Amino acid sequence: TQKGDVLHANRAAKALMENTEKPRNISLPEGWVTPVEKSLASEELQHIEYEHGKSTFSVTFAPIVDSGYINVYAHDITRRKNTERKIIEHQKKLRSLARQLTKAEERQRRRIASGLHDNVVQNLAAVKISAAMLRDTTESNEIRNEIEGMIRVLDDTIYETRTLTFELC
Repeated sequence: TQKGDVLHANRAAKALMENTEKPRNISLPEGWVTPVEKSLASEELQHIEYEHGKSTFSVTFAPIVDSGYINVYAHDITRRKNTERKIIEHQKKLRSLARQLTKAEERQRRRIASGLHDNVVQNLAAVKISAAMLRDTTESNEIRNEIEGMIRVLDDTIYETRTLTFELC
């Protein structure tokens, strides 16, 4: 009532209040007075989540304006809240794993890029130098043209490998 007396409460709401054996002497738990006052003043439902011990309750205050009192409905939402907490924990773990995976991928890309640069590009450059020396010592124009074609392919391959190396880093 407007005086703060609780005339009736469902079982879950009663469990949250003191002196449940005498309904008229049930007192409001701390934190309920403000929503009760708001509900009466606004003539609108008010909702809160209330923790009691290890349990969490969804509490609704429904004003019955013409009669000057409020119905209080409490629903135990402990399992839902625990599930929500577990979901949040799993989401944090997933984000952490995603960061670790991203870092591992970056390390792997750098390792591959380093291997391409240090081994493949160096070997291609050495083959290109050898081919150029062979071209310069060959008297046959036909062989010289073939070697020149090979050098162009080596240049293209070196360029593409360097581009790939750059993209990997």
